[in-house]
Amino acid sequence: RIDFSAKDVARRLDDACRDHGFVALENPPGLSKALVEEAFAGAKELFAQDSATKATMKRIDPVTNRGYTPFRSEKLQNDGASDALEAFSVKLPLDSNDWTGCPPRFRRAAERALEASKVAIREYAIKCAAALGLPETYFSDKLNVGDLCTLRFMHYPPTTDFVRAGAHTDFGLFTFVFVDDHDVSKGLQLKPQQSRHWADVDGSAKEGGHACVVNTGALAARWTNDRWRATLHRVVAPDAEAARGHRYSIIVFADPDADTLVTVHPKFVSPDNPCKYPPITSRDYVHAKLSAMMQRAPHDTAIDDTLL
Repeated sequence: RIDFSAKDVARRLDDACRDHGFVALENPPGLSKALVEEAFAGAKELFAQDSATKATMKRIDPVTNRGYTPFRSEKLQNDGASDALEAFSVKLPLDSNDWTGCPPRFRRAAERALEASKVAIREYAIKCAAALGLPETYFSDKLNVGDLCTLRFMHYPPTTDFVRAGAHTDFGLFTFVFVDDHDVSKGLQLKPQQSRHWADVDGSAKEGGHACVVNTGALAARWTNDRWRATLHRVVAPDAEAARGHRYSIIVFADPDADTLVTVHPKFVSPDNPCKYPPITSRDYVHAKLSAMMQRAPHDTAIDDTLL
């Protein structure tokens, strides 16, 4: 757990990212408690709509990564089941999104959250550079356009399955997971690098406070030659009560600008730790991962409207 306003953020961030890559970040910049609460309210209104309305929404594709993801149309884990969720993704610029079928409250909340996320992404990127001993703007300069950064709203309906979203690592630089007063992080689990066992992620804030969960992605691992880890994580229904309920999640994927060439930094290469990754553009890497995730699912199904 790291307070973003603390003086030792950089050191503690490096420790966490070298170990498991997950931090509970208190007082995240730009992401106020009121903004997050309204984002969750908008998401619940969006996903409460019936299947006929959802059928009018623009469907997502791996090239644009915008729009509606139908239930069970993605598969994060190669050897697992299709993920028991539906989602809606928005990106910058705001006028590039198709809001057909979306309630006005959801659109307003999504636009505000996406704009606010730009502040959080930039400030956190600067802290990441400091933690690694790199120039202050090393990462933030590669997030100026924001053309691959994505704000994603997800809904997990009641389920009989234990695993709601299969084991995976995130694709980009880092990921923000919004947390509300109902502790939507419940059910999020990580698998530490040196362990065969899954561990619960606690993203709850101190009483009266506000927090979010942040984890490093695969491109951070590539840039640092695995000094920072992209850790496996998944979403489960940890008990019968959770399985009977609806779970909502709001995530910001901070992926570097499309034309950014991600190359292992020389600082992290040595005779004992040779370069592990060839250069690749952010666009090529993220699009390949998205395509694989969407193609692995055999089909999508509509959610039973009686569950909404």
